[in-house]
Amino acid sequence: MRDTRDRHPRRTADVLEIRELATRYAMAVDDHDMATLAALYTPEAAFCGLTETLRGRDAIVAYVRTALDGYDGVSVHTPHPGTVDFTGEDTARGIVPCHVEFARAGVQSILALRYHDRYVRQDGRWYFGERRLEVRYATPTTD
Repeated sequence: MRDTRDRHPRRTADVLEIRELATRYAMAVDDHDMATLAALYTPEAAFCGLTETLRGRDAIVAYVRTALDGYDGVSVHTPHPGTVDFTGEDTARGIVPCHVEFARAGVQSILALRYHDRYVRQDGRWYFGERRLEVRYATPTTD
């Protein structure tokens, strides 16, 4: 199979900036830093959760805040290196595998997720245009 990815140094910098979005997202969620979380999305972004699709940065932040309010204590989101495929000069798609540890109602759990992302460059910066959550598995941990 032939590798058709653009290897230009600018594209390498773009990939690094896009991958950093996933890390900043994980840290913002774990730190309950809603201002940073909001700054990662375009104003018209979408987030496709488990049961609903949210449209707009404010709706996404409210959804995450509500989800975090149901956790017992801390969460740990650990994104793994994923894929980035450019669909245009200022657009890309990617998949970010991630593991999450959290507790709810006294039960500690671990999840394996994939975020299916659409990225958009605006004013020289990359943002999430859309994130779609896919849960691969979720299981409670044992003592």
